[in-house]
Amino acid sequence: MILTTRYDDYNVLARIYNEDWSSGIFQETLPVLEKLLLPHLTKGAHILDLCCGTGHLAQQLLKHGYKITGIDGSEEMLHYARENAPEAKLILGDARFFNLPTTFDLVVSTTGSLNYVMKLEELECVFKNVCSTYFICYKRIYT
Repeated sequence: MILTTRYDDYNVLARIYNEDWSSGIFQETLPVLEKLLLPHLTKGAHILDLCCGTGHLAQQLLKHGYKITGIDGSEEMLHYARENAPEAKLILGDARFFNLPTTFDLVVSTTGSLNYVMKLEELECVFKNVCSTYFICYKRIYT
């Protein structure tokens, strides 16, 4: 397995994603999160936005009073995320290989970002990483 922390291929799409695609996507995504997950969190809860893209969802979650950390493999996507969600902590990193402490109350990954993880062993790595940062909250909400 090749370890990489960035995806230069997405850099050419970042401006288009930021200006045209993402606003409609997050207008549909946020109500679903508000219905299914956010009621289980307290204000100020810490959310990991995995594959955060240009930060539109992160900004909406910040407006709702949550603490946000975003990870994305595209430096250019994070450039826009820093403009769109300046209060979020943003990390250039790979969903397959990130290693963060267990400090998150919720992990979200929206817009089909994980569809691009094409190898089963790499997708397993993503879920292992998520479980290591999120397991405590999962147990609290769903058990």
